[in-house]
Amino acid sequence: MATALDEAMSLCVHQQTLAFTAHFEMDLHGPAPLDTRIELEARIDRREGRKIWASAEALGESGVVATGSALFVEMAR
Repeated sequence: MATALDEAMSLCVHQQTLAFTAHFEMDLHGPAPLDTRIELEARIDRREGRKIWASAEALGESGVVATGSALFVEMAR
């Protein structure tokens, strides 16, 4: 689940710029049974200079199964 949340946030951030994950946090909220569909939603929450904060949710059939947040740092050009 952690990899999926990080990847969702990375794809969101990479639509604007090239950046790397500097810090990542995840909370599990419930089970994600095998053979069920999980949808990921990611967004950019704020940006200050080269720092970009993003968050994501993993949604299962019964609601939110996990949430994540991360700090990305834009690559120096």
